[in-house]
Amino acid sequence: MSEQKRVDPSRIAEELRELGRQLTEAVRSVAGSEEAQKLRQELAEGLRTIAKEVEEVTEKVREREETQKLREQAKHLTESVKSGEATKKLREELADALSALNKQLSHLVERLREQAEEGETASSAGESQGQGGE
Repeated sequence: MSEQKRVDPSRIAEELRELGRQLTEAVRSVAGSEEAQKLRQELAEGLRTIAKEVEEVTEKVREREETQKLREQAKHLTESVKSGEATKKLREELADALSALNKQLSHLVERLREQAEEGETASSAGESQGQGGE
C-alpha cells in the first residue's frame, strides 16, 4: 500500500492567492505596452462580434417563437374545420347576415310599394281632374 499525501486546504488557498497576485502584476506591467493595446482592441472587437451574434440568435429565436405561434393558430384552425366547429360558426354567421339582408330588402320592397301606390293614387287623381275639366 502506498501512502497518499494529503494537501492542506490552506496551502491551496495560498497558492491561488499568489497566482492572482502574479496575474495582476503581469497585467499591470504590460498594460501600457503596444501589445496590451492590440490585445484590448482584439478583445473589444471580439466582444462586439459576440454581441452581434447574440443579437442575431435572439432575433432568430423570436422569429421562431412567432412562427411557432402561427403554426399553432393554423393547427387550431385546421382542427376547427375538421371538427366542423368553424363550418358551424360560418353557417351561423352566414344565416345571420342573410337574415339581416332579407329584412333590409323587405323594408325596401315595402317602401317601393308605398311609393308605387302613392304614384297610382296621384296619377288617378290627375286623370280624374283632367277628364272632369274638359
